[in-house]
Amino acid sequence: MNDATCEAAMCLWEAMLEVRMKEGTSQAAWAAPIFARWDQWGTCEMRHDCIALAPIAERVWVAVRETGEEDDLVPFDWEFIPAFLRRVKFTDAHCSYAFETIDEAAMVADLLSVKVPNQ
Repeated sequence: MNDATCEAAMCLWEAMLEVRMKEGTSQAAWAAPIFARWDQWGTCEMRHDCIALAPIAERVWVAVRETGEEDDLVPFDWEFIPAFLRRVKFTDAHCSYAFETIDEAAMVADLLSVKVPNQ
């Protein structure tokens, strides 16, 4: 695993911890499948999910940046990673790949379709 992939895994883990702290609030309603998985399989499995998701997140990030339209998704750790995580469909499987197959091109298109209004 290279440095960028390790950083992606750590950013994913930070995002999961932040979501976990908001459990039970309206801010985290979208994360019910993450909470269910966490409760069923524990913290270790969630860390392994981050490791498994990291190279995918990294590839999606590169594809987003190649479009030149990543302004609404920077910085990587505080904007892109949470947006990426919201789009992962977790399952209750007991393995390090406990999410549905990710269509990376479709995820890039979806991430770019949601624009943050200018403030």
